[in-house]
Amino acid sequence: MNKNNNSKSKETPESEKELFSKMGIDIESEKLSIDFAKTKEFFNGLKAKMEDTSKNIEKSLNEKALDLKENLGIKVDNEHIEVNLGEAKSFVTDLGEKIEEFLASLERSVDKYNKKS
Repeated sequence: MNKNNNSKSKETPESEKELFSKMGIDIESEKLSIDFAKTKEFFNGLKAKMEDTSKNIEKSLNEKALDLKENLGIKVDNEHIEVNLGEAKSFVTDLGEKIEEFLASLERSVDKYNKKS
């Protein structure tokens, strides 16, 4: 009865098998084998890629921060707060684009790492 309730088939798609193999995980004939050295190597490589991507994003954000005061459209002094909605909207749009670029870059890095491994 339990076999009928199992919604996943015992066959793992080839792409998943390939990924598991890169991670040092082998699932065959209801046996699970884990190569800890290979698993550690996979995650260390992924960590390095993510750190590199993070550093690139941080650098980009720091460069953008230099222009933040001018481009944000907000001026504050002792008596007033002035918000230029047009400039603020432009800043938010630019920030959204940067976030999309980051996510796309992260996805490409993970895909590239998966193909490399």
